[in-house]
Amino acid sequence: MKDSLGISGRVARAFQNSAITPLLAIIGLLLGGFAIMVTPKEEEPQIDVTFANVFIGYPGASVLQVEQLVTIPAERVLSEMPDVDDVFAISQPGQSILTIAFKVGVPREKAIVDLYNQVYSNNDWFPANIGILDPIIRPMGIDDVPIMAITLHGKQQDPSAASDIEVSRSDLSRIANTLATDLKRIPGTRDIYALGERSDVIEVRLDPARLNGYGLAFDDVRQRLLSANHGGFRLPLVQNNEVIEIQAGTLLNKVSDIRQLVVGQSQNGIVYLADVADINQ
Repeated sequence: MKDSLGISGRVARAFQNSAITPLLAIIGLLLGGFAIMVTPKEEEPQIDVTFANVFIGYPGASVLQVEQLVTIPAERVLSEMPDVDDVFAISQPGQSILTIAFKVGVPREKAIVDLYNQVYSNNDWFPANIGILDPIIRPMGIDDVPIMAITLHGKQQDPSAASDIEVSRSDLSRIANTLATDLKRIPGTRDIYALGERSDVIEVRLDPARLNGYGLAFDDVRQRLLSANHGGFRLPLVQNNEVIEIQAGTLLNKVSDIRQLVVGQSQNGIVYLADVADINQ
């Protein structure tokens, strides 16, 4: 009878019938255990995963102005770097936040140096003399990557209502802050931060024609707004051998306060912000 097992079949039959097969299996098991013991192991292997946040301030600007004048040009310039994997951007009132993620394996030092060179060698990427601040770069690493993300959306389904309940961005920000406070109480929590957070914002849209009519410049009014809501320094007042610290409170607390903010003086008298701007909440 002709053997039809082939080469592999004959080799398998030889090992199956051989007395040395169990010994070879034991030797293979011992070699595998020895390899596991001598192989280097790290609980946290050092992998180069580098990214950075770039903060660009534009005080007094709306979200649309920040997006058009800051975020879009910055995204275009930063995306030109050869080792960049992706660029994420968030436009907020008065600030643009860009996250630059580098390709895995790019050395951290090289990535950060290239980012600094790219940012500061393109100082002309923004319109000049409109108040955009210098970029601030914050390098980050693998330890800063979140392990869980929670997204809050703007509609809450109410079974007892005929339609959905609209939730504003300010309400979502307050809910996020409350949730972050509760999550920080969990043992082992390292850091919690919110993206896209928005506090109460009042839009002040200056009218160039009305500004010219009162003889005021845009920069003068903008600087007045920026400095209007800062509290003063604490001043010591000595009375009856006691030192009492006095600090001025905030100036702008509501829309009516903003409308009555004095921004200049003309031939016709005091000029209020409401005279030269449209103010909306």
